[in-house]
Amino acid sequence: MILSLRNKNFQSHRDVLFKFVPGINLIIGSSSKGKTVVRRALTWVKDNRPVGNNYVSWWDRDGKRNPKTEHSVKVIVEDNNEAMVVSRIKAPEFNGYEVWTQESDDHGAPDQSFEAIKTDVPQEISNILNLSEVNIQKQWDQPFLLSESPGKVAEFFNNIIKLNVIDEILSETESIRRKNNRDIEENKKSREETAKEIAALSWVEVAAKQIEKIEKLNLTIEEKNEKFEKLNLLVDQFHRYEDELAGIPENLSQVAALMDKIENIQENIDYAEDRVDIISELFEKYDEGVEELEEVQKYDLSKVERLMTDALALENKIIKKEQELVKAESILDKYRERASKRAEANTLTGEIKSLMNKLPKTCPTCNQPVNKEMLI
Repeated sequence: MILSLRNKNFQSHRDVLFKFVPGINLIIGSSSKGKTVVRRALTWVKDNRPVGNNYVSWWDRDGKRNPKTEHSVKVIVEDNNEAMVVSRIKAPEFNGYEVWTQESDDHGAPDQSFEAIKTDVPQEISNILNLSEVNIQKQWDQPFLLSESPGKVAEFFNNIIKLNVIDEILSETESIRRKNNRDIEENKKSREETAKEIAALSWVEVAAKQIEKIEKLNLTIEEKNEKFEKLNLLVDQFHRYEDELAGIPENLSQVAALMDKIENIQENIDYAEDRVDIISELFEKYDEGVEELEEVQKYDLSKVERLMTDALALENKIIKKEQELVKAESILDKYRERASKRAEANTLTGEIKSLMNKLPKTCPTCNQPVNKEMLI
């Protein structure tokens, strides 16, 4: 329902406000007093027509008939007890529609603003006004419905009671049904084709199982190769130890005799060291008595010289014994080292035999018989 209409600077209306009440509202006046301007104002808001500047008041236009200030038509409509304000405005700085959710006193920003593009009306404006062609009749139109054909009259009432909506819904439903049937057929064909593709790919599952077996076999081969490489390293190490042990005397009795000789040499060295200590003490006493000998000439120097000679001979003997001891210790260290290597070689021999027993009869990589004797 239209509650009010306000025209500002629209044709002959400078600022006119019309308030409407429920029921029939009459606008009475003599000719050329602005009654038709009311219908034109509603048409301008509803259809964004007429175009151009013919509706601009003569007192508010410049030389090019453009508006100097704002001219507008404001319509207040009510829907579900809620008032909505729609203004069609043309001004130097704006040409379009403004919407408020309640009656405004022209202060503040509108809730919505739309630019007017040619003769198009924003859909939001059309939804708020909810006006059609049957709501506005021109004074030169033929008598309402009396001159129309029965088909036109039926079409008018169909639009009034929204029977056309039923036809549109049925038509749309039929279109949806046909589309759904097409989709069902296409989906059926697609499903059949997919089933054929799946059947054609049945080998994939078998291939996947074969690939899994191959992957497990590859892992087993890699493990065997690692063990084989480890075995080769152990064999090489075993051969090196054998070469080193080849120089060790097989007759251990010779080693035992050598050990006895080394012990005897060690005893002689200990004895010589004791004698060295005694001689050192004698040398100390000799140094202490040198001064006394210079004063006392009673001493027999020939005895001292003989003592010195004996000391030097003993010292040479000690040096010789020490050299023999060093040589004996070197021989002993070498014997101990070779004995340790022989023990390690024996351990490796046990490990090699254990690994040999674990080797398969055929090579997993070439399927040839494994010659265990050649590996050793």
